[in-house]
Amino acid sequence: MTPPPPPPQVLPKVSKIVPIDDVQPFPGNARIGDRPGIVVSLEENGQFDSLIVQKSTGHIIAGNNTWHAAKEAGMTEISVDYIDVDDERARRMNLVHNRLNDKAQYDDRLLLEMLASLDDLDGTGYDPGDLEALAKSLETPDLDDLAEELGAPGEDDGWPMLSVRIPHPVMAAWNEKLSTHDKDGARAMASLLGVDWADISTDD
Repeated sequence: MTPPPPPPQVLPKVSKIVPIDDVQPFPGNARIGDRPGIVVSLEENGQFDSLIVQKSTGHIIAGNNTWHAAKEAGMTEISVDYIDVDDERARRMNLVHNRLNDKAQYDDRLLLEMLASLDDLDGTGYDPGDLEALAKSLETPDLDDLAEELGAPGEDDGWPMLSVRIPHPVMAAWNEKLSTHDKDGARAMASLLGVDWADISTDD
């Protein structure tokens, strides 16, 4: 029996508060973050998330936009976690950190509950318009309003759809048949199959 693979390891790190220019953005970092929003968060909440920095180079693996925002906000020191990894591992970490943020999703109901529990939205990255739009997206639509918006149902609403691939000569014959019924596909098909249109109920 093959033994299970070992669990992921916890990388050793050294946490420090250092002069902000002791570390530098990661070369080729592709993430362009919401730096103005990060500035607001830093001013409201302070820095609560340390930068992840490659020990040997001082390059910021994760937190590049936080570093830029901190500079813009006038900070002279910053909290970092140094980890000892080689250059290739550092590039992989930078890429996966950015990519997994892209792929994350929200439970909108839990998000709404948390936002609504606050006295104000300062330092959250959200504004009242965001809260209103989120709440509206979770509302159950009123059926009367929906009917007014979409209009009355057509007689063919709910009819099954037929999709089939046919040779070009058959398509040409079908187009000719269609032209004799004002391009009404349902009536043309009924005629082709010998079905009397008068016998067709709109409830079928």
